Amino acid sequence: MPQTSTLLWVLTVGLVIAFPIIADNYFTAMAMAGAYPPDGDTIIMPIMGSVFLAIALSPFIIGCAWLALRRYEAAPSLMVWRDDRRLRSVFITLAALIGLSGALFLSVVYVLQIRIWQELLWTVYYLGWAYWFAAMRAAFIDQPTKREFLFD
Repeated sequence: MPQTSTLLWVLTVGLVIAFPIIADNYFTAMAMAGAYPPDGDTIIMPIMGSVFLAIALSPFIIGCAWLALRRYEAAPSLMVWRDDRRLRSVFITLAALIGLSGALFLSVVYVLQIRIWQELLWTVYYLGWAYWFAAMRAAFIDQPTKREFLFD
């Protein structure tokens, strides 16, 4: 984990911005490879859908990152657990495990069904999300309490 939260903020914004860019690259390459019927709908629909999805989800993603990174402790361990904040540790770990397992599942799916090299971009993208979920979990659990934050 980084010493400051700056790299995690860059990762957060990068993941939001990368989604429509990778979708544009992927759907354009699939269309050029002839994967879609020539008389079918245009590829602009999924590309614009990814733009709108990134815009719609960005406040939630940025909000989650802000909650996790607002009192960032220098380089928390990815395996952090606080017995004095057991409920927080349990719920955040469960939420992060859901996101982490989904991201890892999608990255494996894109590796196993590769047809064009652009599908490897999705694998790297979802591995970025997997790290994001693990890093946000660690940062959120390792935050100091308000008392620790004010008086240390």
